[in-house]
Amino acid sequence: MQTMNKQASDFLFMVYFGTDGADNLERFISRAYLDMNRTLHGIAQIDPDHTIHQGAKTILSTHFNELQKVTVPDDLPTLREAFDHWHHTLVLELQKHYRVADISFCMTYGQAQKWINMTMKYCWLFGESDLPFLKPWFPAAHIAVDSIILDVVKIKTTIVPPSVPWSKWDNHQEYQSFQTDLRTFATGFPTVLDLEYKWWNEYRQTTATVHTD
Repeated sequence: MQTMNKQASDFLFMVYFGTDGADNLERFISRAYLDMNRTLHGIAQIDPDHTIHQGAKTILSTHFNELQKVTVPDDLPTLREAFDHWHHTLVLELQKHYRVADISFCMTYGQAQKWINMTMKYCWLFGESDLPFLKPWFPAAHIAVDSIILDVVKIKTTIVPPSVPWSKWDNHQEYQSFQTDLRTFATGFPTVLDLEYKWWNEYRQTTATVHTD
């Protein structure tokens, strides 16, 4: 029975994350892209052969792998500061990559954070065995901000959400302040990802509507 359960688990993993990619990190990056790419209006016209997309995936993979070379701070405030710097640097590099590729196209801060944060979320959920170097960084991770999270924040907290849809959000200071408020609200949880997981379980059925942004 245990063998069958493992087979079923492996099959579901393959169905959801696919088999393309050199390792699971690349599969998580590809899957996370699908969580936000419907908001990248016009990307098919400027990147018909997916060259820009492949370059962006390489940027993500490189930055995630570089975390294993960084000395992990011992205290949580310093850990969060280091993670926030890494995260912001990665967002800016993704934005620059798309901007250089086509001057008429802009990846917003909201779109970039969704790609990065969903990748980290998949690593947290499924990558512990083959991506152990990321585990010390999970307490500093960010919640992937999307329409459902913003709906739940309005219901459960007094945190001020952005005034625009997440995919059009392009203000780093507002984004960082929002994540700081989420961390404060998540006091008592091992990570903000645990809070997000709880919220999704409790409110997914009542808040999950079809969103176009």
